Amino acid sequence: MSVLIYGEARFFLLSVLTGSVIGLGYGLIRAVRLEFPPGRFRMGAEDFLYWTAAGIAFFLVTFWKNSGMLRGFSLIGLLIGMILYYSLLDRLVVRAVAKVLHILFAPFRFAVEKIRKFCRKVLKKLEKRVRMSLVQLKGKKTGRVKDEKKKEKPQRQ
Repeated sequence: MSVLIYGEARFFLLSVLTGSVIGLGYGLIRAVRLEFPPGRFRMGAEDFLYWTAAGIAFFLVTFWKNSGMLRGFSLIGLLIGMILYYSLLDRLVVRAVAKVLHILFAPFRFAVEKIRKFCRKVLKKLEKRVRMSLVQLKGKKTGRVKDEKKKEKPQRQ
């Protein structure tokens, strides 16, 4: 095999590997999204940053290994790498990473849930007291609630 063809084959395999790594990166993002559902803004920001990083990675590989010349077979290698990753490893990686994240953040979730329950309990008691006070104030203004201090009748002597 000639040296030129060997170099091109190496570059093709590097493109396939780059595509696989790009696919892995998106798989990791999907795993995080499974464990921590994003809003529209976060999802858009993640996708923007991901595709920017993927484009930079592919540009750097092309620039360093192929003197900046964009070749059709390198784009095909990139797509093949992404398809191979997606068809062979994506489900396994996404599930495993999501499970690991779930296990790592379980104590944090437990603590947050306990704090949330405690705060709800305290706020319910506080709300009850405030409502009772407001009802008493309203009653005093309208004359519906008698004053707690009863006026003592003067005693006869």
